Amino acid sequence: MGPILVGYATEPGHEGTLERVLEDAGNALGEALSLQVETRLAAAGSDHLAEVLDGIPRSDTAAAIIVPLVVTYFDDALADIASASSGRSDVVTAPPLGTGDSVIAMLTARVDGLDVPDDATMVIAVAGPHDEGSDVLADALRAAWSGPVRVGAAGEVADAVAAARAYGEEGTVAIVSTHVTDCPGQQELAAAGADVVTPPLADDPGLVALIMRRYSMAWHEATGG
Repeated sequence: MGPILVGYATEPGHEGTLERVLEDAGNALGEALSLQVETRLAAAGSDHLAEVLDGIPRSDTAAAIIVPLVVTYFDDALADIASASSGRSDVVTAPPLGTGDSVIAMLTARVDGLDVPDDATMVIAVAGPHDEGSDVLADALRAAWSGPVRVGAAGEVADAVAAARAYGEEGTVAIVSTHVTDCPGQQELAAAGADVVTPPLADDPGLVALIMRRYSMAWHEATGG
């Protein structure tokens, strides 16, 4: 039995989607590592995460690995995880999904799937504030895209779209969503004034592979393997 994979849903409204993603990741990890990997999903907020962790027996080694199901970190999520796992040295927290090549590939594939013109303006919709991680995503998309790229922080995506229109970017404006599920934040993007909006990441097969990598790396670091 390996450490339990705990997916921390930083967004509300997952409605079964993330349970399926985690189950797929746990099954794939079991095959890859030749052991059983159980999964748990913790809803946003430290109270439910603490409840989930309380149901996991303590261990001398890693009992659980928390994988934050968010592309970039923001302070609230980090504080929730730290609060819920306080006093549990057998609980390991993996990095968030991140801003690496795998995430960039998922985001650009979604844009390509919508047949967006090469000179379109991209507005990256992030779940949290405009931070270093969102700037990394923007720079990576600028390197792969010929049109302008802007960042739309949570609650400010419509402003970013309006700014693109105001500053003469008169072609197609596409919102590139970094939301994992069809959460309220994702649903609000439809009213932000863009021409197209990419779907959330949960149905991308690359998400399962990315969760697996986060789990495996955290486990190896925890055990010195």
